[in-house]
Amino acid sequence: MGLEVKLDTTIQFSVSNDRRYYNDDSTCTYSPISHHMVLHSHYNHMIGEYYSRTILGLYHVLQNVPSSSSFPDMQYYIHFVDRRNDLLDGHRLFLEGVSSHHTDSLKNFVSLMPLDTCRCYTKLIFCGYEKNETMSRANWTWNITSPIVRVNETKDENAPINIRPGEMILGNSNKCNPPHCTDYRQLRRGLIKSYSLIYPDLDEQIQQYRRKILIDRGLLLNNDTTSINQWKFVGLTHRQLRRIWLNIDEVISMCQRKFTKQHNVVCLTVNVEEATSSTEQLLMHRSLHALIGVHGAQLTQGVLLPNHSYIVELLPWVPDYLWGDWVASTHVPTPLGIIFLQTELNHLGYSLGRESVPYCLDSEDDEADKACLLNKTSGVRKKIRWDKRDFTVPVDAISTFLSRFLLQDVYALCEDVERRGNETNDFVLYNVYCKETPNATRQMIARQYYRNHT
Repeated sequence: MGLEVKLDTTIQFSVSNDRRYYNDDSTCTYSPISHHMVLHSHYNHMIGEYYSRTILGLYHVLQNVPSSSSFPDMQYYIHFVDRRNDLLDGHRLFLEGVSSHHTDSLKNFVSLMPLDTCRCYTKLIFCGYEKNETMSRANWTWNITSPIVRVNETKDENAPINIRPGEMILGNSNKCNPPHCTDYRQLRRGLIKSYSLIYPDLDEQIQQYRRKILIDRGLLLNNDTTSINQWKFVGLTHRQLRRIWLNIDEVISMCQRKFTKQHNVVCLTVNVEEATSSTEQLLMHRSLHALIGVHGAQLTQGVLLPNHSYIVELLPWVPDYLWGDWVASTHVPTPLGIIFLQTELNHLGYSLGRESVPYCLDSEDDEADKACLLNKTSGVRKKIRWDKRDFTVPVDAISTFLSRFLLQDVYALCEDVERRGNETNDFVLYNVYCKETPNATRQMIARQYYRNHT
């Protein structure tokens, strides 16, 4: 379920309907769970890629399988190319959304088979693999070895059906032309609907989560039962390793000083690595009105924010002599940003400058700066790739976003939103949710206002 995937030769096995093993419990025991599904795509360990390649594809598969919700005992497995990769709560959270039930039993692919023996399954489904069919149709064997672009889902005992995961996925963004790209909008709507069914009291849990944030910061008394709907909550993504937001505390201090008491805005750090469960991740993001973070997987959960919310993607500084210019594009969405396209969310980008890179800041000119950054001896060169380096963000940029976007009318005219984007030249409006005409009472559409490609 992805493009440019590579063959994983570390795990190979055969799936057979050889009747010699039927009812021979001494040779091959049946799993007590009737339905099993293995999910494979390249970079499954990266939540953004997992969402775009695996979850989007699986959503389409389950939408085309009648009564897919009638399999509450479905056991899911994720196939990681690297066995050292771990299952994360983010994997479980998104799988819950497409499968419409709790997935506490989600397992790593290597646990599918007992060691040195066989296992029989009533129904075993492989998504994201090729099949090499051997022997006669009456006694066939499938050798499962390589992932593919399309999704394979077994329709009946002998006939597979192939369903492509959608109009476009990561690495194929040039095939997505608004307003025709609706796959991610449909997926997000499906997720939100599923979570409301899985957690019937979700709205109340969100209110309690927000209330606790205010109480912990001394902004609300513990016994205060007044409405908190006037408050807005802004999450700043924080990581423990790589791409650390170095001046995040300075930004939070500015927010408290200028926006908390005057405008009822609370800025807080959001770290999915510290969440204790997939449910906490869901509450953590459904409670926000804005999520700000550097390009990367930690923004993927931004799809969970309520309608009209903001995702601000901080675009790394990438000069022409460094790898990775696609993560800073402003004339088209970034690879990650595609997941917000045509949704009911506002997705903005902010281009970080040279000063965001905390190395070689005392260089005399551009040539000296380049030489310093590419110096192998000093070790700087290993640290400056966008996906490895820590960064700083201009405090004024966050202040501008809060005042010029977050605190404005959520039912604004598209032309007014575009004007604000032009006035704040450092922001690109990848996707904004706005009214096309004054008479369109709360009738919203998605619009894109990119920067010219230079």
